[in-house]
Amino acid sequence: MHSVVVTNNNDITISDGYDGMSWDFLPNQKVTVPLDAAVFMFAYGVTDPVVIAAAYRRHGWNTTNGKQYMDNFDFALIQMVPQEVADEADALKIALEECQGKLDAVETELGNNVTALATANELLAKQTQEIADLQKQVASLTT
Repeated sequence: MHSVVVTNNNDITISDGYDGMSWDFLPNQKVTVPLDAAVFMFAYGVTDPVVIAAAYRRHGWNTTNGKQYMDNFDFALIQMVPQEVADEADALKIALEECQGKLDAVETELGNNVTALATANELLAKQTQEIADLQKQVASLTT
């Protein structure tokens, strides 16, 4: 079974889905998807311009900048090899490690968003103070 490792080198998260599955492609994170999902979502390996244009439209990238977003993805075709797991505990440990990796990525993005929000709040407070100061100056000029 072939899969594709997709790396989103854009500075925004892209979310998409195929065949009932959903994926979030966080900036600079590798996500493994089935080959047919990569073809559908990103026109991976496709040369037909109609199919490529459809992939752009799926993401709202049917603009002059659309190609730059798609060009900021890296794709690597891999072959998944079934691996026998010694017991259920090993299977659960593997699943837990995968979930922890995803959680770490989400926590990193959340931390970035919290930092950006704090910066925006500081800027808003400064601007609010500047407006209050200007209102006082205007009031003093009109009295």
